[in-house]
Amino acid sequence: MRDYLKNLASDLLTLEVNTIVKEQTTSSKMPATRRVALLEIARGYRELLVDYGLVLLQKPDNNTEAYPIDSGKFPVFMQWHFGGEYSFKEIYRIAQKGADYFAEKAAKSKNYEQMQEYEENSKLLLRLVKHSSNLIGMFKMRRKDYGIGEDVWPAESLVSEETGHYPPLEDMAEWNNDVDLSTINKIDDLDLTPDQVTLIRKTWEIGTQKILMQTIVQIDGDITNYLTNQFVNLTPELKAIVLNLHNDATESGARIWNMLFKTVSQLAGRAFRKIFDRNG
Repeated sequence: MRDYLKNLASDLLTLEVNTIVKEQTTSSKMPATRRVALLEIARGYRELLVDYGLVLLQKPDNNTEAYPIDSGKFPVFMQWHFGGEYSFKEIYRIAQKGADYFAEKAAKSKNYEQMQEYEENSKLLLRLVKHSSNLIGMFKMRRKDYGIGEDVWPAESLVSEETGHYPPLEDMAEWNNDVDLSTINKIDDLDLTPDQVTLIRKTWEIGTQKILMQTIVQIDGDITNYLTNQFVNLTPELKAIVLNLHNDATESGARIWNMLFKTVSQLAGRAFRKIFDRNG
C-alpha cells in the first residue's frame, strides 16, 4: 500500500495541465474500443492527406497518375486502410515527404497569404509525423512483448490485384491493428498499458484540426503559451471568446490536479498512520 501511494504521488508530480483550443472542435468522445479509436485516427490522417492533394485512396485508372512515396511527387496511392503499425508507417512516410514538399513551396512563394498556408500545411503534417511515430513505437513494443522478431514489410504479393490494397492482417491481430472493422467486431480489444491508452487518447483529442492556442502548466510552476497565426488574425470579439474558454479550461485542469493531490496526500497519511499503529 505504501509503495502504491508513493508511486501514485510521484505520478501526480509529473503531470502537466495541457490546454488546447482548436478550430472545429466536436464534442464527440473517443470510442470505447481501442481498436476502433486507432482506426478512426488513421482514417482522419488519411482524409487530411487527401485534402492536401498528397494521396489517392482508390487505385489510379488510366486517366490518373500516382507516384512512389520516395519520388517527392504527389499524389501517392495509399495501400493501407487500417489502424495498425503498417498503416501508420505509410502515413508517417507520406506526411514526412508532404511536410518537406509544402515547406519548399512556402520558401519559394512570393505571396504572403499563400506562404502562410503552405507553412501551416507543413506544420500540421509534421504533427501527423510525430503522432504516427509514437503509435508505431507503441506497436513495436507490443511486437517485442509478443516475441515477434524483426519487422518485415508484408510481401507485395499480398496486395489485392483488384483494389491495390493490402488485406487485413488477421494473423497479427493479437498485437497489431491492421484489420478492418468487421474483423475488429469479432476479436478481443487490444490489451494495452495505461500509458498506451493515454497515448491513444491524447492523439485522438488533438486530431487534425488547427490549434488556435495552447498552454502547458508544469507542476513546478513553469508555464508555456503558444499563439498561432489563426488566433492572432481573429477579430477582437472572437479572441475574447477563445481566451475565456482557454482560461476557464486551464484553471479547471489545475484545480482538478490540486484536488487529486490533496486526496492522495490524505490517503497516504491515513495509510502510514495505520502501518505505524500496527507496528507499534
